[in-house]
Amino acid sequence: MNYHQEELTATYNRERVREVFNQIHLEQNMANLITHRPSLFTMTMHSFAVWMISTGKELNERYEIPSNSFAR
Repeated sequence: MNYHQEELTATYNRERVREVFNQIHLEQNMANLITHRPSLFTMTMHSFAVWMISTGKELNERYEIPSNSFAR
């Protein structure tokens, strides 16, 4: 083997080791991620809250006093 070939082999090995470390790092990060999956109760309460807000806006629009009205 000549010097140039040894240098290429060393470079290839360094790149391979770096790729393995990057893969291990990515796998560890993925293992640490916790995906949030809301429960049925949480989804129901969220839907109920959205409904209450929309109903409240409709009632507010229905019963608010117009600004140009004399009945203040």
